[in-house]
Amino acid sequence: MGKAYANRKPEAERNPADYYPTPKSLVWELQKTGLLEGIKDVWEPACGEGAISEELKKFGMNVKESDLITTGEDFFSFMNTGPDYPFDAIITNPPFSCMDKFVEQAKQFAPKIFMIGKTNFLGAHSRTKNKTWEHLKYCFVFDRQVEYRTPKRDDGHFHVGCLVTCWYVWDMEWNEDYCMMKTIDVNKYATLGAFKE
Repeated sequence: MGKAYANRKPEAERNPADYYPTPKSLVWELQKTGLLEGIKDVWEPACGEGAISEELKKFGMNVKESDLITTGEDFFSFMNTGPDYPFDAIITNPPFSCMDKFVEQAKQFAPKIFMIGKTNFLGAHSRTKNKTWEHLKYCFVFDRQVEYRTPKRDDGHFHVGCLVTCWYVWDMEWNEDYCMMKTIDVNKYATLGAFKE
């Protein structure tokens, strides 16, 4: 799921619910960070056709899949069942147009959250005020601009776009007032040139 090209395209011209597949290579690179070690029970609440969840299952994880478009399940309709986290992590690529709500909701269900988002999300005071960045521990920036309109591919390759994006990682035990940032090399997957509609 993912990309509202909200600043570039009228809403009527976007895919329903900002639905775009995630290049599998971005999941492979997340796994290489070592941060997924020990994670078993995962929720992918914007799973689409399984681009992320398929790879997580290959890593040996139990994955709950839901999606507004493909399964008819709205992430915001779920209620937390108690004080204990029912999942080890939420790992997803949410619609950019409602990422703030996804973060707020995800914090109720898992002690660790991994979400793809635009790096310019950091430049909005409202997210500081609303504590969106509270417990944000890592920001892994992709060193190529990923075109999320690239059709789903098993080789993880993607077209080059014009959005700088990253994996944001929240850890509910992280209480510092800063996050750690690193660049992830995804250049070998950026082989398809510019996207043409």
